[in-house]
Amino acid sequence: MRARAPRPRASSRASTLESARRGRCDGTGRRALGRVARSAKRGDGVATRAQGDVDLLNHLGKKRVVITGMGAVTAHGDDVDEMYEKLCRGESAITTIDKWDTGEIGTKFAGEIKAFDCGDYMNKKMARRVDPYIAYMIVAAKRALESAKVNWNDESGEHYVDKALSGCLIGSAMGGMQTFATATENLVTQGHRKMNPFCIPFAITNMGSALTAMDIGFMGPNYSIASACATGNFCILNSIMHIQNGEANLMLAGASDAAVIPIGMAGFSPAKG
Repeated sequence: MRARAPRPRASSRASTLESARRGRCDGTGRRALGRVARSAKRGDGVATRAQGDVDLLNHLGKKRVVITGMGAVTAHGDDVDEMYEKLCRGESAITTIDKWDTGEIGTKFAGEIKAFDCGDYMNKKMARRVDPYIAYMIVAAKRALESAKVNWNDESGEHYVDKALSGCLIGSAMGGMQTFATATENLVTQGHRKMNPFCIPFAITNMGSALTAMDIGFMGPNYSIASACATGNFCILNSIMHIQNGEANLMLAGASDAAVIPIGMAGFSPAKG
């Protein structure tokens, strides 16, 4: 009975919100909208206990999903708060490309990650072996988990999460471009026997999410989505649905790419208007 009880209230609230959207907002509608507005402001990045059916369910009667931690590896730096402040100030991370010679490529500037360091988040040998997009992904994912203050060990403790119910859905639009470009060059200049045996595993777009889950020990939903510049948004959307459907309690979601390399820039340059 307790599991079914919130649904009539959620349905009623959904009708009230729909009436408000259509211009028929009475006192009840205004109060409902006020509760939703207040609930949206609650919390500051760390998981908090939901209070009441307004917080537990959204306007469709589905379980609410919240972001509890964030991590990043960007041209604007690796600190999420600092990156946000720079964006708010209108600071640009677009600079002249200096990690390789652009030669005859028309575009000479990009959002280039100048000095990536995996720190203690990855084995140094592994970080050198994998494609950059995978290294960026693993480091950003672990930073997000640090931010969320996830507890893996004490089941009775705060923020405990079962790894069996934790998933990883981090996509990539371009995949391991550097890995594939190097393998292609070796194939043409030295023959197939000189190709990297990890060429295919580190080039495909789903391997970043797979290696991230394997490294952390997640056993929940694990795959990737590739949909160009909307890749990260679709991964977040699908992760929400996994949690709402009861298939996972926690999902790592987002996207990673490392396309500021000769083949990437040369490929985009002819497409400019």
